[in-house]
Amino acid sequence: MKVHQGDGSQNIQPNKLNYKIRKKRKGLCQNFQKWNEWLVIEWISNQRINKLPLSMKSIQNKAKELIEPAYKKTFNASKGWFQKFQQRWKLSRRVSTYLQTQIKDDCIKELQKWHAGLRTQRIEEGINKQNQIIFINFDETAVFYNLSSIKTYETKGKKEIVIKTVSSGKQRIIVGLTVMSNQFKLPILCIFKSNQKIQSINNNKLVVAQNESGWITDSILIDYLEKIIFNLKIFENMSFYLIWDQCPIHKKESLIKQLKERNLPFSFIPPGCTSLFQPIDISINKPFKDKLRNQFDL
Repeated sequence: MKVHQGDGSQNIQPNKLNYKIRKKRKGLCQNFQKWNEWLVIEWISNQRINKLPLSMKSIQNKAKELIEPAYKKTFNASKGWFQKFQQRWKLSRRVSTYLQTQIKDDCIKELQKWHAGLRTQRIEEGINKQNQIIFINFDETAVFYNLSSIKTYETKGKKEIVIKTVSSGKQRIIVGLTVMSNQFKLPILCIFKSNQKIQSINNNKLVVAQNESGWITDSILIDYLEKIIFNLKIFENMSFYLIWDQCPIHKKESLIKQLKERNLPFSFIPPGCTSLFQPIDISINKPFKDKLRNQFDL
């Protein structure tokens, strides 16, 4: 290929010329992309000045709204684009933290004592050693209707940030989760605050109850045990053992009497140690609430 310059001529290799064109075009595209992304960064800055939380979905939606008109084709604002956008503009994800309940220094000793007590109780109650022992863990937690986002995005380097959240208020339901040591999950207990009787739900994965306070009571818990846990006795060559925390409702005389009549051994996790010993607290409650909270991160 020849490029004429005045009277002379200069030979330029086609590959080299194409490389220069591509490089220049790439530079123009990058500048065009940065200019459009700057509009998104400006919006993010305004949100952070107002101390409003940001999620990946909200940034993607805003980017699509601001950038797509400048493109001749549809701009998807995909997850891949967002990850590169984060790197280009040095954004990091932040999660609000809370003061953690102090863990007792003698938790290991409490665990050893509790474990020894379980073995002693097993011998005293004559649980058949040949049977497979299945531990059942039940725990209740409050789920508020308004789960404000606790995540946001901020430029790297800032040590502390502030997020405005809406008060969760008093509107909530109580959710009771039950898991077994053989990785089997039992139906969920949902307790609503209502004076009127809620219509029965035909669902084998959900047990619904209601009362005026909206909190769990011994009668609701006994009813749940009757419907779900006591029916597990139909399994052969299996012994069941119930473990739960020191919640006052778990220590009600009517409830303990029912457990003893049904020959269901039980034990209370040492106080202050549920974050270490209770399976639901360790691996289920947080992911469960995070999935619900993600529905509010629009």
